[in-house]
Amino acid sequence: MRDSRSRGRRGAPGRSRGGGGGRYESPPRRGGSRYSPPPRRAGSRSPSRGRGGSRYSPPARRAGSRYSPRRRSPSRGGGRYSPRGGREKAKSRSRSPQPKKKARPGDQEYRIPPPKKKVDMFPLPAITDEQIDNSIEVDGFLYATIDFTSPHAQPPWHYLLPTHVDPRQTRTDLSVTEKKTLPRGWEVLTSANFTERIREQIMMKYSWGTHLLVLEGGQAHWTSMGENPGVMTTIWDFEKYGGWYALKPRYEESSRWHAKFLIRRKPGS
Repeated sequence: MRDSRSRGRRGAPGRSRGGGGGRYESPPRRGGSRYSPPPRRAGSRSPSRGRGGSRYSPPARRAGSRYSPRRRSPSRGGGRYSPRGGREKAKSRSRSPQPKKKARPGDQEYRIPPPKKKVDMFPLPAITDEQIDNSIEVDGFLYATIDFTSPHAQPPWHYLLPTHVDPRQTRTDLSVTEKKTLPRGWEVLTSANFTERIREQIMMKYSWGTHLLVLEGGQAHWTSMGENPGVMTTIWDFEKYGGWYALKPRYEESSRWHAKFLIRRKPGS
């Protein structure tokens, strides 16, 4: 038999605190939960097991604080944070085709004026009297050597090598291989522009103070003082850079040959 003075469990028979003879009832609790902690202060970091559901609640931030999250303001026509592409819509509105104005009967269509005539900042120099005197005109072009030697001048030496000279110790003279500047407005004659008229009127009739006249491709033709006037005898190698030309030296028997470049220009250009 149980002692009536002992503390009974929930639902177990025993003496109540009120002195009645009924069942024992525990005192009512707040919130209906088994255990209700005291109210937590704002800014506390103690774990919360109440109704909030979050384990940790950070302290309340002041307005304008450094760590307060930024609030996005509503866009007013293409803002950066517009949720549905307001910027794209603003661009599309700005790129919409503008309505064309109707032309009036008295209006004239504006046209862009033609560009002005281009002015040559570096005009070609005129042909001097010395160049004309030392050139021969054939088929509308003036032909001369690159140093404007007279067409009637004689070569400085004979093209044949003396018998008493050893061919293995010979080399083209420096006066032939030195650099020569091409005058502005003139061009070295190319093989494409070479004709029979040039062979007959330029090479076979005049000596030009040399044995050979060299074209742009290196073709060397005999002059009137050569072995076979007007005939190409060899391909003479040369160098050119910018506005100057220079023949490469030759050795042995051909070292006695004297050569110059043949140039041309159209009168009045």
